[in-house]
Amino acid sequence: MNVYVADACGFCYGVRRAVEMASSAASGTHTLGPIIHNPQVVARLAERGVSPVDSLESLREGDTILIRSHGVGPDVYREAEKKRLNVVDATCPHVKKAQQDAKKIIEKEKNLIIIGEKAHPEVISISQWGANRAIILDREEMARALPPMEQAGVVVQTTFSQEQFKRIEQILADKIPDLTVYMTICTATQQRQQAAIDLAGKMDAMIVIGGKNSANTGRLAQVCREQGCPTYHIETAAELDTAWFKGMKNIGITAGASTPDWIIQEVVNIMENLQAEATEVMSEELLDKYDYEENPKKGDVVKGTVISVNDDAAYVSIGTKAEAILPKKEMAVPAPEKASDFVKVGDELTVEIANNIKEEGAIVVSLVKMKKVEDWKEVREAFENDQLVECTGKETNKAGLVVSIKSLRGFIPLSQGDIRFVKSLDYLVGQTFQVKVIDIDEHKNRLVLSRKAVLEAEREAKREEALKHIEEGAVLEGTVVKIMPYGAFIDLGGVEGLLHIS
Repeated sequence: MNVYVADACGFCYGVRRAVEMASSAASGTHTLGPIIHNPQVVARLAERGVSPVDSLESLREGDTILIRSHGVGPDVYREAEKKRLNVVDATCPHVKKAQQDAKKIIEKEKNLIIIGEKAHPEVISISQWGANRAIILDREEMARALPPMEQAGVVVQTTFSQEQFKRIEQILADKIPDLTVYMTICTATQQRQQAAIDLAGKMDAMIVIGGKNSANTGRLAQVCREQGCPTYHIETAAELDTAWFKGMKNIGITAGASTPDWIIQEVVNIMENLQAEATEVMSEELLDKYDYEENPKKGDVVKGTVISVNDDAAYVSIGTKAEAILPKKEMAVPAPEKASDFVKVGDELTVEIANNIKEEGAIVVSLVKMKKVEDWKEVREAFENDQLVECTGKETNKAGLVVSIKSLRGFIPLSQGDIRFVKSLDYLVGQTFQVKVIDIDEHKNRLVLSRKAVLEAEREAKREEALKHIEEGAVLEGTVVKIMPYGAFIDLGGVEGLLHIS
């Protein structure tokens, strides 16, 4: 028996992001509904003290609520603000874009059509951003039954079947003269469905792993069956029955976007134990299908044009079939309050691929990573040539001051903050000033700076200049800077003189 794993399966970018945010949340945090449609992940988070609630009603001021990847309507944000809750927003950027597209359609006074499952939480949230005025449909007959209308805008559930969407879109295009379609099916969903179709057409049977209540996992099972391939939808390895595969030669495995890697690996391990001989987990044939020219790798630098912007991210066309996501945290340091404050549609950008596309499906790009390469080079040159750099004070701690140098973070130890002894560098927070680089390690992200060295150099320069004009018998003006029992010290503009008590 040979076991093959689809080259696009498991957690998508949005789900992985939401789970990571929930995993790093403090105990006592609540998620508004299950964080994702996977009971095993929800159970693991509950063990860590991160548990779901059905509404905000039971929460009190100061509690933390995490918005899951499916998103919520604007009323939830308003209610959370009214109750003074701490909100952590893990809405998938693709869902956020669909929400904003729905809002845009309503603001243009067009009919809003959402193609998706009416009861799905993502569709509900998109509809709420469309002022609850949407027509929601998920079958061709529902599209045919629509009443006549002159114009409409269409938004699609991000996990909807691409093939079914195309059929419904054609019906709507024939009925509605002025039809604007916002293609909001997630690229990761498209890739997973296409990879499952390609694999199912060659297999004796398919195993689809994921929650029974997961829409995208259910669709993966559906598209596999449509290829005429016997398909088994399971949630965990415990549901496997090896008798299903008796006499079969080739078995394919895929998984929904809400299925964690450890569950997939458990299934793969069991199936590999059934093999008559050791085989590779992924066939070379499937690897060859990955177009490396079209899908750049992590670390590649590409040029693109901004085609859409919302509060949380920009969408950049980089010459691939799927547009890339530029999250606001990858735009600048510190991140802008809104992505739309930093970039606009039509901007041409040079960005770096920030993620492993094969694993996550979506393409995430970064301006920060590009900027950091340039900024490290600039700081390193300043260090090597004994030059100064400009920084801004950000926050203090017991050891000193954290500063920013463009996209980089640096540190000024307390002893290097001033010429005189100080107990804190609070007075430098928010100030911009020059410093000297005294230690640098790019690989460890270590950047140690000295303001004291700059002040000492300035003082010495002033001293040398002042001494040129000081001679016995000269009459000078100065400022009293210190009084002692034996006299007063006078600053003469770079050098101090003692005015003896006598």
